[in-house]
Amino acid sequence: MEKENLKKCRNCYYEVKKGIRRCPYCGIVNPTLELKEVFVMTLGVIAVLIIYSYLFPMQ
Repeated sequence: MEKENLKKCRNCYYEVKKGIRRCPYCGIVNPTLELKEVFVMTLGVIAVLIIYSYLFPMQ
């Protein structure tokens, strides 16, 4: 059960809690953040900006 909440740090590869802000072993920020998650968040922000620009066009 506890194993489900652990992921490897992308820098030092120690297992840390998923979603932790800083790795307790190497100190890297957001150690479990994956490139896929960053890509999805970026696409989400871009989609919101596009929708906003269509709803409220500048004149």
